[in-house]
Amino acid sequence: MTRRYADLMNRFRLALVQVDTVVGDLDGNVDRVLATLDEVADCDLALYPEMTVTGYPLEDLVHKPGFVARSREAGERVAAASGSCALVVGFADGETDAGPGEPSAPAYNAVAICHGGQIVGTYHRSVFRPTTCSTRRGTLLRASGRWPCIGSAASGWA
Repeated sequence: MTRRYADLMNRFRLALVQVDTVVGDLDGNVDRVLATLDEVADCDLALYPEMTVTGYPLEDLVHKPGFVARSREAGERVAAASGSCALVVGFADGETDAGPGEPSAPAYNAVAICHGGQIVGTYHRSVFRPTTCSTRRGTLLRASGRWPCIGSAASGWA
């Protein structure tokens, strides 16, 4: 008896999603992502572009007071709408925003892994550093050196 290849493999549906984001338009970019969720609902995993929530390139916007916290909140709104299809969405993340006169906290080029209405994992790819010219894109200082560990839906996206 000959077994077909399709009988031996589980099905995995991957969506590569292109979204026309606008730099700094967090609410609009979240709406753009949410507008794609019906199209990816039957997929197992949907990958969105780098910095989807914030738009790209950020330039020095990432160092404005409150921007990183608002980016994280916007990422959480995307996560809240996630269902059985895991979403990998780029955003700016960091510990906290610095107060007036304090040194700025590091801002990371990050992705959130969203599943079942929550962020189940975050990966910080690199740190943005301030630029000497406000019109020039923030540059990457260093990689975080960690790789995300993503399990399967059956294991609860460990």
